[in-house]
Amino acid sequence: MKNITRITICILLALSTLPLMAFTSLPSPQAASLAAPTRTPRAGQQIDQEIVFAFQREQNWLELEQIHITQAGQVISKGQALLDKAQSKGVDVADLSAALAAFTTEAANARTTHDQAAAILNARNGFDANGNVVDRQAAHQTVLDALTPLRQTHLTLAKAVLDLRTALQTWRLSHNQK
Repeated sequence: MKNITRITICILLALSTLPLMAFTSLPSPQAASLAAPTRTPRAGQQIDQEIVFAFQREQNWLELEQIHITQAGQVISKGQALLDKAQSKGVDVADLSAALAAFTTEAANARTTHDQAAAILNARNGFDANGNVVDRQAAHQTVLDALTPLRQTHLTLAKAVLDLRTALQTWRLSHNQK
């Protein structure tokens, strides 16, 4: 009985290693083709398409940030009008004036980084007039270079809005106006 068990185990081990031996004993050209697949032209087209999509997303983001900058300008003008009106009624608005001045400065900083991103994207380095990739490395670099100022524009505006809202809430609580 022990011999049958040993024989069965040996046969199972031999059968389980057979597929491994078949793949390791391939002739060199076949093994090389399995080990190092080559890139197809389709892969390059796929990379180009991904770069085009990233370029389009950044252009859309640039337009969205332009809308936000325009809205920030409207907030500044309306806020200043409201501050002037409240000040003419004798309300202390010094804290709000300081917050609005800080918001104005941050909006100007956001405009500067937005203009940097716009200059990079409008140069279209690596892209043709239709937005298609003509030089993969230059197009990739364009997308990377525009990302930082776009992100900075967004973060600057978001922080400015948050700071202004916080200052307004603080002022309201201190003046019991809701």
